[in-house]
Amino acid sequence: MLDSPYPFMKKTKSLHKLNIYQLFYQRYGIGNSISKKLCMFSGYHPLFKYKDVTANYITDKLRDFFISNAIHLDFNLKKVISDDITTMIKINSYRGMRHKNKLPARGQRNRTNGNNTKRTSLWFVKLDK
Repeated sequence: MLDSPYPFMKKTKSLHKLNIYQLFYQRYGIGNSISKKLCMFSGYHPLFKYKDVTANYITDKLRDFFISNAIHLDFNLKKVISDDITTMIKINSYRGMRHKNKLPARGQRNRTNGNNTKRTSLWFVKLDK
């Protein structure tokens, strides 16, 4: 088993039940393809249980990878994204105004597909009147 699961910590209490793929995939900022690449790099099968992983050179490199890229994962990544959105809102950019009005900001159709966000924003408008 790894000396310390710090790079892999999450709200999950049962790390011993997870397999290697799930361990990587549960992190915010790591998707399907990166999880598969990390499994291939580690040399373990994606369905291999985390509790059976032994400390070796590869796991040390993976731990260093997660610690060095901590700014791009989990809470730090969420904070960076929210800071970017607030900056866009402050400078009154087009995307910032779309975020502020709770409309799709990346060119999606909003006449029919953005019904959930439009419903919430219309609800606020009705309260103002």
